[in-house]
This record gives sequence, structure tokens and C-alpha cells, in this order.
Amino acid sequence: MNADSPLRRLLPLALAAGLLYVASLAVTRLPCWALFALLVPVAWLLWAYWAGNALFARRLWLTGVTRPPSALRRWLVRGWLLQALATVPALVFAAVLLALAAPLGPEHWFLLALDALLLSLAIGPVQRWLGREVQADKVGTVARRWPLMLLNLALLGVTLLVLDFAVLGGPDTRGQAWHFVAEAAFRNASAAACPVAGWGLGALAAVDALAWHASLLVIPSLPEPVLRLTAWGLILLQAGVFAWLFTSLLLGALALVEQRRAATAGAVPGVNATVSTAFIYTILVLALPYL
Repeated sequence: MNADSPLRRLLPLALAAGLLYVASLAVTRLPCWALFALLVPVAWLLWAYWAGNALFARRLWLTGVTRPPSALRRWLVRGWLLQALATVPALVFAAVLLALAAPLGPEHWFLLALDALLLSLAIGPVQRWLGREVQADKVGTVARRWPLMLLNLALLGVTLLVLDFAVLGGPDTRGQAWHFVAEAAFRNASAAACPVAGWGLGALAAVDALAWHASLLVIPSLPEPVLRLTAWGLILLQAGVFAWLFTSLLLGALALVEQRRAATAGAVPGVNATVSTAFIYTILVLALPYL
């Protein structure tokens, strides 16, 4: 099978989405001590995308500023400290992503599967378009960093908002007080083996319920279309955060595959082969105080 075929590109994206699905099912069932291990593979994919982008920017700067035999270039090109520091936000946002994914229903997962399929089909045309303007060894990184991220973020964020508010909807809470809506949502969603996970799930459920309550009571009564559009933009924020994290997850899986392919071909000797070492060491350091 051709390495650049849509099916080959779909495989890592499908595995990443499947990993998120399995982890979202387990997040309410595992005790607190096991949640760290659940976060690690999700954080690894996020880290692969974010750290890869940061390393790309650093290497462009080093190439443009330093001389080829520069010791500064040799010290900084691997970016060990940068990769280690990127591990912490990757873990934090992995927890946020799992909390956002846990309450999703079958309709949401079908939409996410369709999104992964569309993204796999878009990779080839975007890379071919960029190939006319960008150096061949940088096409994949540039495509993941800007066009693919922006296209998928806009598409997934809007479709999630439409699915939640125009298709699925929610209960009619117009006769209920705001605090009652939030408390009921928190109570229904906070059942988990780990109290911290339960609190996070309950808090996000309360935010969702209040957003739906606001869409019923506040937004229709706003006098100006600009105000209503701004209010819907604020409600879109949560869907946008999930779309950004899910897209980062998919593109992180794609980055790891292309990185492994480049390392096997020897495109960047000594750099791609050890790209995960800093992540592993940092995870071990963070796991000790947690456990």
C-alpha cells in the first residue's frame, strides 16, 4: 500500500481517536492512582504535536541566525528543556480533553470519526499545495501547524456547536433557577471512582448546563444581533477548546508517524530518533510525587 495513500494516513488518526474513546470510558472507572497512567498516552500525542511545532520554530531560528559549526546550534537544536517543559501542559490538557470527551454520546463519536476521515483525505491535497511553495522536508510540519489545524478547528468547532444546540438540544430549563440547573448537572455527572475526576466532570457538566440555560433565556432576549452573535461565540468557546485538543491529538499521531518515517530514512540524523526521550524522563519525574 502506498505510504501516502489516504488509508495509510487514516490509520494513525483512527488509532488516536480510538485511544481517546477507550480512555474516556475508563476515566470514571479508575482510581486516582491509575489516572496518571491513563493520561500518559493521550498526553504523548498532544506533546508530539506541540513540542514538534516548538522545535520546528526553534530550528528555523537557529538555522537563520547561527553559523553551521556553531556550538550554540549543537546545544539547542535538540531542545531537551523545551521538550521537557512541554510535557507539563500536555498532561494538563490531556486531563481536560478526557473530561470533555467522557460525557460525549454516540452522535458525537460518529462526528469525530467522520472528522478523522475528512482530515485524512485533506492531508494529501494540502501537502501537495504547500509542496509548490515550501521545502520538501518541511511540508509535513508546515501543513500540520497551520492549514490542517485551522481547517479542522473551524469545521469541527462549528459542527459540534450545531450538533449540541440545533440537533440534540437539551431539556427545557426555562422555569428553573440558575443555581438549581448547575447543581443538578454537577450531581448527575460527578459519579466517578476518583473524587478529583468526578469534580472535574461535574464542573464541566455544570458549565454545559448553564450554557444551554443561557441559550434559552438570555440570548433570545438580547436586543442587538451583534450581542447575540457575541454570546454564541462565547458558547462556541468550549466546543472550540475540544476541537483544538482533538485536532492536536490527531495531528500528533500523524506527526509521530511522519517522524518515524523520516528517522528511518535518515532525513534528520540523531534528532528524530530521540524525540520522545525527554517526554519519557519528564513523565517518570512527575509520576514519582504523584504516585
